[in-house]
Amino acid sequence: METKTVLVVEDDEVTLAINTHILEGEEYKVLSAKDGIEGLNFIESQGNHIDVILLDKIMPKMNGTKMVGRLREDERFKNIPVIMITGSDDLISEKESRKSGANYYITKPIQSDTLISLVEKAIKKSK
Repeated sequence: METKTVLVVEDDEVTLAINTHILEGEEYKVLSAKDGIEGLNFIESQGNHIDVILLDKIMPKMNGTKMVGRLREDERFKNIPVIMITGSDDLISEKESRKSGANYYITKPIQSDTLISLVEKAIKKSK
């Protein structure tokens, strides 16, 4: 089986470390970026190899909503599935995330089995 790659865009080091540990434990290759600008740069250089993006909604420099919006404007990368992660569980935040182009929306804290299940679902649906 081919190793799948997940780009985790997260400014909180603890959350990044936890999500990376969970994903690597399931044999995913994990790339990371600390904000939307760095995330877009990563995609620009390695977008063809990224199977799914795990994206924090609230970050400095460029938030997740703006990043996914920019991603959806680019023909090369508009079909990469995006899972938006946030601490906000309000309906407005979820609608905003989906309107910007996120495929999935999940709130923190994330259970490891939920994270793995959602990543697997996103990859399967993108094929």
